[in-house]
Amino acid sequence: MRRFLSSSHRGTGGVTARRLLQLQPQRALSSVSSGASSDLASPVLAGLPPAVLPAGVDTAVVESRVRFLEMLGVPDVAVALQKDPQLLSLDLPIVAAPRLKYLLEIGVDEIGPLVGSVPQFLSCDVTHDLHRRVTILNALGVKKISAWLQRNPSVLLMDVDAEMRPAVDFLRSVENLDVGKVLEKLPNGVFGKEEHLRERVRYLAEDLDVQPMGKLGRMISGWPDLLSYNIETMQPKVDWLKSIGIKHVGNCLYKNPRILSTHLGSLQAKHALITEEWGRSTEDIEYFPQAFTYSLTYLRSRAGFLVINGKRDRTGKDGKGGLHRILRTADYLFGTKMCERSAEEYQAFARSIALIEGGMGDKETKTLDEFAEEAASLMGGQMQEEKHAYAKYWERTLATKAREAAKQSRIDVARRKVQRALAGEGPEEEEDMPPITEVPSMADELAESPPPPPDEAEIVEGQAAEAEAAGSASSDGSAATPESPPESK
Repeated sequence: MRRFLSSSHRGTGGVTARRLLQLQPQRALSSVSSGASSDLASPVLAGLPPAVLPAGVDTAVVESRVRFLEMLGVPDVAVALQKDPQLLSLDLPIVAAPRLKYLLEIGVDEIGPLVGSVPQFLSCDVTHDLHRRVTILNALGVKKISAWLQRNPSVLLMDVDAEMRPAVDFLRSVENLDVGKVLEKLPNGVFGKEEHLRERVRYLAEDLDVQPMGKLGRMISGWPDLLSYNIETMQPKVDWLKSIGIKHVGNCLYKNPRILSTHLGSLQAKHALITEEWGRSTEDIEYFPQAFTYSLTYLRSRAGFLVINGKRDRTGKDGKGGLHRILRTADYLFGTKMCERSAEEYQAFARSIALIEGGMGDKETKTLDEFAEEAASLMGGQMQEEKHAYAKYWERTLATKAREAAKQSRIDVARRKVQRALAGEGPEEEEDMPPITEVPSMADELAESPPPPPDEAEIVEGQAAEAEAAGSASSDGSAATPESPPESK
């Protein structure tokens, strides 16, 4: 057993052990059932419900099994034992070893919390129960099995034929629907919820007229959250879209299903800015409903920069899609091609817009023209800030790589914890535990010697390719929506 287990994970087991040891021993004496030994005065057993203590079992044996669960990192042993009282009647190190080995092999690095959620799996059949469910998830297209199981451990106890199969069969009946993508996004929203899924699909297909079904399948695959929304919260937004003159609501939502999850007040504010202050038409919005995805700050930055450069009414060559080109074009192309200014000037203008919004009171309002005029006066001071943006970008990139490198470390640490638990050894000392979550900060290093800015030709080439890819994704009718700055508060 020690051959395949090589490391351990700093979980909550040590905290749980210390908490149990601090409880008063007499609490255990007063609660132990008459079937157990009368001299149970162990602080490890103090605080455990009397119903979970097996009758006629030696105190030392029960203690060792409780400590085994603590060493695995189970957050609350008492709760886990209430879910499955038979655990204390099993020879846990021997019974649990094949299950723990299997979890480690598929990459699960948070053993304790998973055991705490579904302790029954420690005694399940590895081949018929555990491996069968993992195989089903793989076949359905779930890619990150370990992370998925940690988010939805209850699937380990589900009945395949009664709870898993009906929902999967229904989703497969919807043309072009990617079941794997739905499961990845909604780990708790599919199995055992066939009727719920049927009701949502019927609403989208019939009430919102998202037809044909192949189109609906692509829409759900692109935004699986649609299957989790309440119909009562979606309907007011559908009614509002009709009230502003959207002729084909189903097609509009197919292009941007995020509308159904956006607060109605935010939709109304963005519509007022685009149509009343900027002067765009409802047809522009229906052609490119992804405009509702962008924050007010971003919309004001793009519209305002056009205003100060005398290009408020700029449209596409065909008279349509101008809103699409204005909002999805990369900063460099927007600044240089559409506004005939530099990208740095546009970015400084956008930072000025955000600065103005941050200084406004809760009830203070400004028109688009007022925003544009004030931001233009602040551009000079914001130009300097743009010089540091590249170094900050690299700092975030390097930090992300460091977090990814820590993933393997967490798995190694989980292996050591299981190894020590199975061997009956005590937990490692704190100072011997390797750090697993720290991400080194490179701000000082970058500040001292920031990387050189990219060549201008590289910027043009990269941003042009990005804009072309974004445009092609929209032109094929995809339900995908553009990336946008975070919603302003």
